[in-house]
Amino acid sequence: MPVPSFRFHRANAPSATAGLRLPWLVSCAVAAALSSGCEKQEQTVREERPAAAAGETAGISRQLAVARLAQARECRRANALDEALAWAVSAWQADPGLDDAARETADLLAKSRWPIPLWELDHGIPVDRLAFAAPGTLWVALGERGLDDAFNTVVRWDTGAMKIDAVLFPSQGDGVSTMIAGSRERALILQRGSGKSRTTLLCDGKTLKPLKELGAIPPELTPEAVVATSPGGLIFAHPEVMPGDPTRHVWRIRDASTGEIVRSSDPVGSEVARPVSAWLDERQLRVLLRDGSVAVVPVSPVEPVVVHRPATPAAILQARIGGNGQVVFGLWATGEGQPPRRKVAEFGLGTATDSPTVSWRVGNEAADASWWESPWTRGLSWWDSLLRDHGVAEDPPMVRITDGAVRFSDGVRAPVRGTGELTAVAFGQDTVITGNADGRVACHGWLPQARPGEGGKDRANPALAADLCAWLTGVRLDPEQGKVVTVDRVGRNALLEKLAPLRLAGVVPGVDPDGMVQAGRTLLPRHAPSAAWQPLWERLARADATGRSWPRWLEHGQDLGDSRWHQDLSEAVALRNRPTEIKPGDDSPWLAERRMREVFASGNEAAVFAALTATGGNGPAMATGLALALETKHPAWIRECLRVADSPPPFLRVLSESRVAWLEKRPADALALWPDEFPDLARVRALQDWNGWEQADFGPVYATHLKDLRDALRVYDVTAGTDPEDRAKRAAALLDPATRIAVGRRRLADLCLKGALMMADKSENPELVQQIAKRGRDMGAPPEPCLRVEALTETRMKHHAAAHPLWVKLLTEYPVENHISADYAEAAYTAMEVGNPGQAMEILTTGINRFGDDPAFALRAGWIALLSGNHGRAYQFLLAGLRVGFTEEEEENACLLLAVAASLAGFPEDAATHFLRLVEIEPEWEKPETADTLDWPDGLKNAIRQLITGGGPVIDLPGNPTDPTMEDLPTDPTMEELPDDPEVRK
Repeated sequence: MPVPSFRFHRANAPSATAGLRLPWLVSCAVAAALSSGCEKQEQTVREERPAAAAGETAGISRQLAVARLAQARECRRANALDEALAWAVSAWQADPGLDDAARETADLLAKSRWPIPLWELDHGIPVDRLAFAAPGTLWVALGERGLDDAFNTVVRWDTGAMKIDAVLFPSQGDGVSTMIAGSRERALILQRGSGKSRTTLLCDGKTLKPLKELGAIPPELTPEAVVATSPGGLIFAHPEVMPGDPTRHVWRIRDASTGEIVRSSDPVGSEVARPVSAWLDERQLRVLLRDGSVAVVPVSPVEPVVVHRPATPAAILQARIGGNGQVVFGLWATGEGQPPRRKVAEFGLGTATDSPTVSWRVGNEAADASWWESPWTRGLSWWDSLLRDHGVAEDPPMVRITDGAVRFSDGVRAPVRGTGELTAVAFGQDTVITGNADGRVACHGWLPQARPGEGGKDRANPALAADLCAWLTGVRLDPEQGKVVTVDRVGRNALLEKLAPLRLAGVVPGVDPDGMVQAGRTLLPRHAPSAAWQPLWERLARADATGRSWPRWLEHGQDLGDSRWHQDLSEAVALRNRPTEIKPGDDSPWLAERRMREVFASGNEAAVFAALTATGGNGPAMATGLALALETKHPAWIRECLRVADSPPPFLRVLSESRVAWLEKRPADALALWPDEFPDLARVRALQDWNGWEQADFGPVYATHLKDLRDALRVYDVTAGTDPEDRAKRAAALLDPATRIAVGRRRLADLCLKGALMMADKSENPELVQQIAKRGRDMGAPPEPCLRVEALTETRMKHHAAAHPLWVKLLTEYPVENHISADYAEAAYTAMEVGNPGQAMEILTTGINRFGDDPAFALRAGWIALLSGNHGRAYQFLLAGLRVGFTEEEEENACLLLAVAASLAGFPEDAATHFLRLVEIEPEWEKPETADTLDWPDGLKNAIRQLITGGGPVIDLPGNPTDPTMEDLPTDPTMEELPDDPEVRK
């Protein structure tokens, strides 16, 4: 971003002073300077009159100096100390006799701390995120942009040795959106990808090897605020979205070295319970909620979770818990239309077990630096709300990151400027590390403050002082352009070389900067040697089996042109797309695929085995060999690959062993190796480090193998049956004891459950349905659907007295979230059949309350109510479905039932309206004989006949409430009372 400046426009002016000729010009400059902020747009001063006399010029120089001094003070008030110093020293240069300019320069030098580059890394790939751990460990998340095959990864640097310690396995797609380094460098928690492809990984903080996939963090929460690690780094905690219910989450406390769960909380999900920050030690997790409550989750699983509620609810927008877990730096809402305020508060937890409370005490102390010295990123983070400027003058943010600079509000530290567009910032002990969109990462440290020096003017030297200030700040005033410009690294180093031999005490009266200069001379910026970058470029190249990105990595690593790696990859790029004969002895790993294919094409088993042994068990050659072996019909070749392979990814080992079993006519063993769902290869690749195995495409052979296995499973898939006899045959196969070994326990449970539900719904072979449902339950199928099958089977066999207690049990003894709307319809129907229409209406009302957005249930509820004689209630149910909207397939039947229900309930106008709509859908309903086609009770058929012939409504049947609205419906009754019904007990 351009440095805000004060620009002078000149016409035909050979120097900065030749064009400044008139008094009115200086007055304009003074006015402009005094009215401008340091960060405003460039100011303009025009000159139109001829040159003034020498005395007038001297006066103009004084006024010019005063204007620049005013600009310096304006910049200082804005905490832009580097620009302030540039303006101040330029004012002194313009008029060496202006003591105020000299004093302002001296005061800035003496009271400010100046950042100086300590080291710099140029990745050439945009920086997404940074994390730093003292004394010298830096994690850098990199992500390419604007490319179809963009890669992202994380690099772990040892900044003391200036070398790469580890590289996270690269992936394509959206980059790293979260990166949290645990204490003691034990763990690194990452999120990358987006939507369904997003992954949350626990990685080893040192090797960057993935350890465990974590559940998704609720997207509405700020990960940096709600993921907490213990001081010793042994455990960490995070919220995880409940599978199947994105509105609820649980808290997990995990082992940092394995990711195994140590403790889980119960699911929570209300907006009031939304967490804003978390804190963890080895004893307990404390979660601060938005309303000011504090949930305490002990690490020990035998201790209860306790939520402490405040006497007066708060509205905390964002927060960080620090100290001993009782001090909060947070952003509190202050009322509608009012800006939020930052506060530091301390809370205490009540000890009462019956009504635990939390008490708050808001203090006046400033926030500890440890709260804001956490990484900033251009993407969403807790900085966005807690540390941004809310427009309250008395509550400025401690740090502003804007205009390519890190700006401090303490009036002491000068801004730290990036090399371009800032994308990430991390803070170390007295250091600031900036990451940029151009891939550069720079670390700045603070020089010691200048000491008091000689107070006289005999050694004062504004020109030399200007060089000193330009070296310190990296900016200077360009008199030709009239604005503050950047001094690049080469220019600063040249200035340092010029200043280092000189004695500078007194150059600026009252200041001795010699200590700063000598310190700067010992802190020349360090850079990673060319060889340090090879692990990154090589790892990125290995991750690309297509080779399309290889030219990019060669360009990035052009300084490695003399290395074997660069030469081999260059040759591979040159030969990638054209046939060529491989030279004898050419052992380039990038030509491994071609060499291995030639060996496999020969069909010579001895040559194949020799080539596999020569690979060393890893790398592109081994990966290609395994892929080629899997494509063959030779299980011995696959076995040889597994013997030679050095730590292949778990997925490839299972695939290989399963393929061997299949080729050896052992389908049961081939299936048993995949006990759960067949994994998605793209998902596997996003979770596992395939270092050395990415160079082969295993997708086609995996797809072929899956087709073989799924064809084998179709023998047991009842839903694939073509007729009742075929389905019965498949169901019988599920009961064979050998089937469990053939397909695996979990898969057998799923097959049994799916088949039982289908056969029960079709009323086919009830005894067989009961057997396979029990088989599924024994294999671990969920109890609710198994009980549903049993109840549905009894219902379809018209054993209503036996079915009804089963439906009631399902509704009263199992969690509501596992119910489906059909459970309520079937329970109500069987209640009616056993002679209890009142209970049927209670069940249907509960169902409407719980499944109000299901018009199919409303339709069936209306029909059951009509059958039981509750015509008014039937009309209410049907109107509930009408409000939601029936589907096109349901509309004709819904209009028919609405017309009948409205007529029987005593609403003739409504009945006529619904009947007209029915005739619009199907004109055949105008004919009286159409009613005879219905398999309905006579009373209901009589109602439709009356509507067809134009007669009045039928109102002489029982059950006619007078209000068709839903207001009469009772509230959701508890289903626990239903079994007390005499019919149920009988």
